[in-house]
Amino acid sequence: MALCRPGDPRITEDDDEWAEGLRSALDDGQIEGSWSLYLAAGGSVVPLVEAPSWVWSR
Repeated sequence: MALCRPGDPRITEDDDEWAEGLRSALDDGQIEGSWSLYLAAGGSVVPLVEAPSWVWSR
């Protein structure tokens, strides 16, 4: 998933709150598998929540 917003790609307190809210909703067994979250801002994409390493070891 991506959190898209205007401005520079510096991670803000609001961005962290989005990530924590999604962790609360998604990390309690509500989905099967894994997820990740990226911030898209100012022409850049930076990770907020990276996928677990086992996702890329296949």
